[in-house]
Amino acid sequence: MHSARRSRKEGGLRFHSTRIGEFEVNEEQIFFLPDGLIGFPQNRNYCMIELEEQPQIELLQSLDDPRLGFCLVQPAHFFPDYRLSLPPKERDLLSITREEQIETWVIVTFHRDPFRVTANLQAPLLLNRKKRIGRQIVLRELPYHTHHLLIEE
Repeated sequence: MHSARRSRKEGGLRFHSTRIGEFEVNEEQIFFLPDGLIGFPQNRNYCMIELEEQPQIELLQSLDDPRLGFCLVQPAHFFPDYRLSLPPKERDLLSITREEQIETWVIVTFHRDPFRVTANLQAPLLLNRKKRIGRQIVLRELPYHTHHLLIEE
């Protein structure tokens, strides 16, 4: 296991990632995902980093493995009709009492063709910023799949 190199600096925690090099985060940017992400259950500590050059995209960087990072978008920006309803079990696991407490993000994939960027609407990442916890869920009953085109040509 390669853990991210960490050091404390004035104002935040410093980490190293193979994707973006050295970076600093505040405690509020760090999330615990008890089950990790699908395919990466051992990586449970992540941070969200805003990408200045792409304001609608954020990087979900593993703090357990500097090689692991995912680009995320909020689906409402690209898919206005995207809806999900959380079962009571998921609400409890995320300590949610109101829908407004949750942020929904989806992983995007950049393909060789620069005009082909896809979003995984079937397995959104749900974050409770106040509690700094999150879960990736799989939507089996809805018409979503793992490769929705982000921008139609």
